[in-house]
Amino acid sequence: MHLVGFFQPRITMHGTSNVKFIDVKQTKSIYQFNNIKNKLYRTNAAIWYNKTYRLRRLRPAYINIRINGNNQQCQKILRTATKCRINQEIKFLYTKHYDLYQRPQLEFYVLLMMGAMDARNM
Repeated sequence: MHLVGFFQPRITMHGTSNVKFIDVKQTKSIYQFNNIKNKLYRTNAAIWYNKTYRLRRLRPAYINIRINGNNQQCQKILRTATKCRINQEIKFLYTKHYDLYQRPQLEFYVLLMMGAMDARNM
């Protein structure tokens, strides 16, 4: 059985770091899990970014809405369109967030690690 080093305690110059040996077959699922986790972090950051812009009534740089005119009615239309665009983006990000949480790789990884822990304890 080929082993790859992950999370087994080893001594380094700045103390110890955790490295655990796992089977090579498990590495693909671990990398998939880490990629999904990173996508979730980026999605959560984007949700927070858009919510703060909406709360402070600012317009993010990615929203490009052009309206002819500079009077009060045109500015109100611009604010309304910006608010709708930000709300639309937040809804999209929440659906993306939900879909990432429903990935079967997350459940598979948890079951895999539980099996690895049981095998290691024996």
